[in-house]
Amino acid sequence: MALDCLLTPTFGLLVLLLDCATGVTHCAMWPPRRAGLCDLSTLPAGYCGGDMHDTAYRPNQAGLTADLSLALCPPPTTTMVDWHDPVVIARCARLSIFFQDLCGGWYMWEFLISLRFDWEHVTGKHPFRWPQIAYFGARYLLMMSGLMAFRTSLAFGPVNCEAWYHGSYALAHVCVACGSLLLFLRVIAISGRNKLVIAMLCAFYIVQLLALINATVRIRAVYMPELLMCGVANSIVSRLNFFISFGFDFVCLCIVFWYLFAARGAGMWNLLFSQGVIYFIVVISAYMIPAILLILNLNDFMNEMLKVPSVVILIVCTTRMYRDLVVFYSRPPAAPEDLTAASATWNTARTHAQSGGVLVIRTHEVTSSGSRRPDSEIELARKGLDYGDGDGHVHAI
Repeated sequence: MALDCLLTPTFGLLVLLLDCATGVTHCAMWPPRRAGLCDLSTLPAGYCGGDMHDTAYRPNQAGLTADLSLALCPPPTTTMVDWHDPVVIARCARLSIFFQDLCGGWYMWEFLISLRFDWEHVTGKHPFRWPQIAYFGARYLLMMSGLMAFRTSLAFGPVNCEAWYHGSYALAHVCVACGSLLLFLRVIAISGRNKLVIAMLCAFYIVQLLALINATVRIRAVYMPELLMCGVANSIVSRLNFFISFGFDFVCLCIVFWYLFAARGAGMWNLLFSQGVIYFIVVISAYMIPAILLILNLNDFMNEMLKVPSVVILIVCTTRMYRDLVVFYSRPPAAPEDLTAASATWNTARTHAQSGGVLVIRTHEVTSSGSRRPDSEIELARKGLDYGDGDGHVHAI
């Protein structure tokens, strides 16, 4: 479920550490298991260690002869990586393309396995509701953005890199806005259309949109003939919109956790908790490493390297949240198999009543007489996402 959303940033961090963060050591080897004495006269220049069975490593067994110079092996000297060195930049650029292709393949798989759900909307199985615009916009615009980004990574001749980057960034930022909108709607539903929550998140969301537009307009790109690709030239301009999006999702997580913790229950509550908290945590975790790299500002490609996985994780998690909720409400209500039993307790997460637009979920106890007595009543506000059609069904929009 949500755990697979963590694989890409974890794997990416390992590759990043192994491929980019390399230093230059002065000594060929340093034996950490033994801090003994070395006969430097028998060692080649620059060699400060070796294995115990290595012929080049010869500890002074006599220890008293004056013609042998004994000394401790000096520790190796290292130099920090110059992140603005052309060789390092080229390696980071190729690693950035690797992440882009990896996330593109993962999202293609996610896109294909959920096409059946999209087709059910086309055939009219699910009625049209306006949040579907955000859902389909996030899914299909991210696919188009990925295709444009793939084109910029395979430029065998000079192309207008800036135009391609503007188009790719514009589509990607619209995807981020659609994904954040789906999270926004989930928070509104769980909070019961709390006016303070809506006002605060609306202001936050407008600021996020302005920051996304600003980054899209200011981005610059250049052609790199040595690597046959287009590269971003001023990735630092996207720092503002990235942190604003990070803050927006974090505030949504806090609000969702607060409301769900205050209305603990079962059935529907478990669904909303797993979607509202676990997926939110996955999205925020995907923001962490790119945020750290943006703060460090090592080079343009390091700044952009892990932003692609974070966007893909955001879209995958938010679209899964939407699909799970629609599928949950499209199931037929469950009924007890035997009403003549002495007593049977069953949880009717699908049995609900609406009062003032607020979905009320009850846990009933079915007795031998067939009567149902509510044991507990948990009000989970879902205003704006549910509507009644008069036949006892509630649909998610």
